[in-house]
Amino acid sequence: MDFELSAEQMMLQDTIKKFAENEIGPLVAEAEDKGTISMDLVKKIADIGILKVGQPEQYGGYGGRLEECLVTEEMARINVGIATIIVLQKIVLPILFRLGTKAQIEEYAMPILEGRKIAALAVTEPNAGSDVKSIRTRVDKDGDYYVMNGSKMFCSMADICDFMVIAAYTNKNIGFKGIGVFLLDKNNVGIKISRIKKFVTVPASTNEISIQDCMIHKSKLLGEEEGGFQNIMQTFNGERILSAARSIGLARAAYEAALKYANERIQFKRRISEFQVIAYKLSDMLVSIEAARNLVYKAAWLYDNKKRYVKEASMAKLFATEMAQKVTLEAIQIHGGYGVTEDFPVARYHRDSLIGTIGAGTSEIQKYIIAKESGINLIF
Repeated sequence: MDFELSAEQMMLQDTIKKFAENEIGPLVAEAEDKGTISMDLVKKIADIGILKVGQPEQYGGYGGRLEECLVTEEMARINVGIATIIVLQKIVLPILFRLGTKAQIEEYAMPILEGRKIAALAVTEPNAGSDVKSIRTRVDKDGDYYVMNGSKMFCSMADICDFMVIAAYTNKNIGFKGIGVFLLDKNNVGIKISRIKKFVTVPASTNEISIQDCMIHKSKLLGEEEGGFQNIMQTFNGERILSAARSIGLARAAYEAALKYANERIQFKRRISEFQVIAYKLSDMLVSIEAARNLVYKAAWLYDNKKRYVKEASMAKLFATEMAQKVTLEAIQIHGGYGVTEDFPVARYHRDSLIGTIGAGTSEIQKYIIAKESGINLIF
């Protein structure tokens, strides 16, 4: 077993670290204030090749899920909201490459890689979160068009995206097998998008979508009319690895902030890092981060080597996201009263950590998947 990153992987990691610090770091305050990022920043991110990491070589991509994890961790270390926007593109792109026609890839996937378009994924609904099979959005055929009706909830970036990859029932009579996946341009008539106010991952906006008699041309169907559920689940399984990597980057930021503060803060004529209780807190934080990173790397390795990875992805996601909540809370504790002010970033780190155990499948869902994949008999 080789736990050492290759020279190419370390070079990628270092390049993204410097880019995130120099190009994204100065824009974090503005992004948090406005609740979005500019297309200029998206273009910079694309130009350095971040969006191509993990994508097929025939489209200019390179590396695999492990390299994507390295990128995601470095981006999330600077800002989780901005990292979430990038992760979302990396969730949508495999769907486009897996299901899309040549024309669909040229129109939708390539502009993402080039930083000219932003995509959103619309699956969750007001009455269907973890239970994807219970979505109610549907389409009915009308000549060369599908007529879509329904609603979506908690859709990241819908208000600033160019298009959405959206799930809807094409045939309710055959159950979840009758779910299809469509490309929905944001400027289609019949779509209403409302922003949901939230206090976590602010630059990655969250939206509610109302869809009424929206006409979608048959050329916007991704893949077949049926079988979309399996593709959505495959996407979510892979997303969990990136979600875990994002939480590691966040926890790293909190640890580094806590270490810096503990080395600078003087109490009782000593740096507080010299007190055993604080030193042990910092040690525990570091151990937890490293344990999570090893789970993530293993899941990514399995993914890249086309081995079964579902259980390991859920393990990594469960452990890393819950770890980030604990580490960020400890960072606040080490900062004392300053930890709950806006003068220090650790309060924001903890707020942002809360989304980790919810998005891409709650911690409860991860435990169910782990149990099921381990052969434990469950009633569900």
